[in-house]
Amino acid sequence: MSPRRVRAEYDLAGRQDRPLRITVDGEPVDGVAGQTIAGVLLAAGRLAWRRGRSGAPRGVFCGIGVCFDCLVTVGDERDVRACRRRARDGDAVTTQTREQPTARSSRAETAPETEAVGGSAVPKVGRPAVSGPAVGPAVSGPAVGPAVSGPAVSGPAVSGPAVSGPAAPLEAVTGESWEPQEPRELQAPREPREPADESGTEGI
Repeated sequence: MSPRRVRAEYDLAGRQDRPLRITVDGEPVDGVAGQTIAGVLLAAGRLAWRRGRSGAPRGVFCGIGVCFDCLVTVGDERDVRACRRRARDGDAVTTQTREQPTARSSRAETAPETEAVGGSAVPKVGRPAVSGPAVGPAVSGPAVGPAVSGPAVSGPAVSGPAVSGPAAPLEAVTGESWEPQEPRELQAPREPREPADESGTEGI
């Protein structure tokens, strides 16, 4: 977007400039009817009128209402795109900002309130606990019922000689005798049988 306008002597349509005046943050700025608010600001030499979150200045970037970098407040209407809004005589424009407050100001705003306790300032939040004597005597008394006790149950350890010797035969365990069997001989495969004659006659 350019703040330059076509001069009246070079305007082929023969349009006449109609002056207008708007206020930006209380300061009067003159323009011409047909200009956008951004055009009026650019023609007045103002390239930026807003600050981002990082504090960097912002103004017109795309000029077609896509980037939303040129937002202003017109009257009671917030977030107006200055590059898309035509200026009207008497418009009250207020600039906007998204700049974050500094760390020092944030700490000052969130500082806890203090109060005087014993001649020293103590924060209201997190004050020391109030100490003093215990309320009422401590409840004490004998234990309920005698303790149950008695001699430990013990006795001689059960022990004996270790069982050792040769392994018992299988007959003693199962009651059956076992004899090794001879390996079977492999039988030769049978020769295939000839199919029977379906006609019922053989050798004719």
